[in-house]
Amino acid sequence: MAVGDGFPYANEFDKMGYDVFGIDLSPTHVEMVKKALLNVNVDGGDSEDLQFSNNIFDGGKSAKPTVAPLFLQLVFELRL
Repeated sequence: MAVGDGFPYANEFDKMGYDVFGIDLSPTHVEMVKKALLNVNVDGGDSEDLQFSNNIFDGGKSAKPTVAPLFLQLVFELRL
C-alpha cells in the first residue's frame, strides 16, 4: 500500500521470494514500479478503499502511518 517507487519495501520483499502486490494513487509511481520491479504486481488505487476478496493477503506493509492500522484491521477481519 502506498508503494511509491517500490524501494525499499516492495523490492526487498520481492528479493525474499514473496508475491508482492503494490497499490498507489500516483500513476507515475505505478509506472515506475512496473518498469523497475518486473515481478511486483502493482496497480493504481486508494489504499484506504481496497477491493479484494477474503484471504488474498498474508500480511501488509505501508510506510504511511495512517494506512498500516487500517490494513492490519482488514487482514484480521478477513481471517475471521
